[in-house]
Amino acid sequence: MLLANSSVWNNLEKLATEAIRQYPAWSHTQKRITKTGNLQEWLTKTLGADTRQAVIIGNILTELFQIP
Repeated sequence: MLLANSSVWNNLEKLATEAIRQYPAWSHTQKRITKTGNLQEWLTKTLGADTRQAVIIGNILTELFQIP
């Protein structure tokens, strides 16, 4: 697969996998989750995603965990 040779893709996949793994524990510490607020902040400050990656990963988490 050609994507396997892309460091950009590999980094995004690694961050997304880590976010999916850590999301349930983190979400239980939050009163309310907002996609463009505390979720994006968690993705950038805690996981080290850049803003673009945070948007993509946020969309994935929203779909997987039914975030309103």
